[in-house]
Amino acid sequence: MIKKKITSFISAAAIVIASVPAITSDVDTTVSTTVYASEEYSVPNLNIAGKKIPDTESFHFVNDMGAGFNLGNTFEAIDNAGAVEGDANMYLETSWLSDGEAGVTTTETIDAIKNAGFKTVRIPVSWHNHLDSDFNINEDWLGKVSSIVNYALSQDMYVILNIHHDCEKSSGFTSPDYDPEWATGNKDCYIYPDNEHLESSVKYVTRIWEQLSEKFKDCDNHLIFETMNEPRQVGNIHEWWYADDDCCHEALECITQINQAAVDAIRKSGGNNSDRYIMVPATSAKAEAAMQSKYFQMPEDSAKDRLILSVHAYEPFDFSMDKTSEGAPTEFTDAMKKSLDDMFDTLYVAFIQQNIPVVIGEFGATNRDNTQARTNHAAYYYAAARARGITCCMWDNSNAEGDNEAYRFLDRTNKEFIYDSIAEAAEKYGAPRKTFSGGGVDGVVVNSNCTLYPDGKVMFPSAVGEKAEIYFDIDTTKSLCGGGALCFNLNVDGKGYWIGYPFRAGVEWDSSQNKNMPVPYTVDLTALSEMNAVCWSENRQVTDYTELEKLSKICQESTSAEIQIWWSLDLNWGDRPDSSVTAGKSESEVSELKAAAAKECIAVINVRPMNLPLDTNMGCGSWNSASSEEYTVDDISNFQSFLVKKNTLDLNEKNYDLNNDGALNVIDLCIMKRQYENKQNEGRPVIEGEKGVVSIKDNKITFQHGIGSEMILEVEHNDCVGGGGCISFIETVDDNEYWVAYEWQTNETGVVKIDMTTPDQVTLNDVKVEESQNSEIYKKLGELCMQEKEANLFYWWAAQSWGNNYPDGTDLTKYLTVRSAHITSPLT
Repeated sequence: MIKKKITSFISAAAIVIASVPAITSDVDTTVSTTVYASEEYSVPNLNIAGKKIPDTESFHFVNDMGAGFNLGNTFEAIDNAGAVEGDANMYLETSWLSDGEAGVTTTETIDAIKNAGFKTVRIPVSWHNHLDSDFNINEDWLGKVSSIVNYALSQDMYVILNIHHDCEKSSGFTSPDYDPEWATGNKDCYIYPDNEHLESSVKYVTRIWEQLSEKFKDCDNHLIFETMNEPRQVGNIHEWWYADDDCCHEALECITQINQAAVDAIRKSGGNNSDRYIMVPATSAKAEAAMQSKYFQMPEDSAKDRLILSVHAYEPFDFSMDKTSEGAPTEFTDAMKKSLDDMFDTLYVAFIQQNIPVVIGEFGATNRDNTQARTNHAAYYYAAARARGITCCMWDNSNAEGDNEAYRFLDRTNKEFIYDSIAEAAEKYGAPRKTFSGGGVDGVVVNSNCTLYPDGKVMFPSAVGEKAEIYFDIDTTKSLCGGGALCFNLNVDGKGYWIGYPFRAGVEWDSSQNKNMPVPYTVDLTALSEMNAVCWSENRQVTDYTELEKLSKICQESTSAEIQIWWSLDLNWGDRPDSSVTAGKSESEVSELKAAAAKECIAVINVRPMNLPLDTNMGCGSWNSASSEEYTVDDISNFQSFLVKKNTLDLNEKNYDLNNDGALNVIDLCIMKRQYENKQNEGRPVIEGEKGVVSIKDNKITFQHGIGSEMILEVEHNDCVGGGGCISFIETVDDNEYWVAYEWQTNETGVVKIDMTTPDQVTLNDVKVEESQNSEIYKKLGELCMQEKEANLFYWWAAQSWGNNYPDGTDLTKYLTVRSAHITSPLT
């Protein structure tokens, strides 16, 4: 059971709170019956504000699926050299498990998954090693799979059933142990998404789903069908990576048709299959492939609102799956959290906001003896996904160690979950949301020039052409210069390439606005000398002119690219971050830190192919975003009421844990008030010195000390082109009482400086005293006024237009407001 933290805080100036329960997420953590063993690892306290989710039946269904888990390396294991055609080949169930036969799947296996807090189990199944020549599934094999599926359903779990490792050109698997003798005649019969094998692929998928649909047609909607797992052109250089080329386009078009065939077969079977939820993937189950709407489409469906996009995302890749143990990171960093946020925000914008539900069928973090880091990763992954309305299924393959994907979370022999902290993180942050309300996503640009996603993906309406113009937003309080690259992934002649065209983000002084303004940068895709080209499949830098020219032309024909931001300089032209932060870090760690720092102050807000007219509907950096989280007076009042009365607070609406300590208390309330005040003061000039109290009601400005030689007023004007007034004093010299005034008038900056050493007007008995004849009196009166701690404030005039003042008797405070007053040299 997850224990809720209790905090106590006493504030003399605000509210007295005796014991405030911490709220660490927007899910109910009090209903679990799971008991976790004591261990040395802990689940982090997270509070990720939820995004607004479509209020449709499919999104409620996906939300209710909770945290998911994969029964991997089990029923999807294959052996194309040893399996006997037509036989059950039951040995395959345990052939890939590190537990061996002791890991055979039983009802206790499902119990262990459920007891660990998982509500959904994905059961991957490969079928081709259990078929006869007519693609009839062996009854013993189907019976074993069916028994596990039905038991999980009986335990009120959701079950995802699929076609898994059947992505092949023919009756044999393209692996080193492939034995062509196994498949007599090398007949085309499995799934390979190209035009040559499309017909046979459709035939195979249709036949398998006809049988599965008939077998499970009476199961309720807790059973979900997934048409395929990671369909791809096995052996292609871009088998696992989408590239904007004819080969990948063909694969997507074929996958669209194969998915359609599967959906048609399922719906045709009737029963509960007529409206069963169906998951469908794009190439390799990659999100970026599914975003290629010109080539990939969700199937047409006779059932309404019953399709779910299937996505796999082992991210961040270097932490989650990189098989190179040497140099691979073992800590889950803040930069990695940001990369996950960008990924989930992109999924949110590309699919969730388009009313397409998403289930991430596979994710995980390989074991590098870093349990706490993997706990932190699981917690953040589940929480960030759930905040965007996405359900996730952790991958388990029973492999405990080694470079090759060590995803062993469940002890298949003893039927126990190994890492309590990871299970707790999954249950806690993968649990269903209570409400679908929330905010939106920053960093998205959608206009006639491009669609720019939070993770840097750029989609163009047509070929980018010879040149592209990149526009920036720069936080000039942190940096005036930075850079990155416009990047392309290409598949050319069976080779994989990465192409980067570097760009520089900079500013120029704009005298009309009296500030530095970002300037666009033109990337010339024909400039071979500017290209940074790497053939990653051959591990070499491309220097050959002919090869570069060919790659350049392909880049120009591309309709998608990626923006990467790499570096920035501070206001003193030093690296961000400086050497005090990067000292002792590896090269990859330094690059990660520099990129993260750069993204804090530099944002690409438009990429215009220069063969298109400029669309001025651009984005903005988070520091200028109108949609970034803001707090209102009502928020402050509601939060204060929550702290006092313990009433319900909807954490999906706003983030209230503002110091990220996992607790809600008066500290957060104080931070909220400060953020509200800062927002109200946004754009106003920063004025140094002692601040006075301005009372419009009493027409007074009051300070703690003598005013001194200078007073600065911050003046706003509304519905007028300008206005003015004065501050005044009554002073006595030689028994004469003088009225002393210092005039002020609005200007473009809104900041008015008053020289207190010499008054602008002096009257005695309502008669003006001329300075030219009374310089000593003026000097003496100035000295007396500088010692005063209070001044009278008057508004004299406001102009509707220049030369057209509002008439006498008008309440000028409707048009003029002295918002603040400061003294720069107070007298003590």
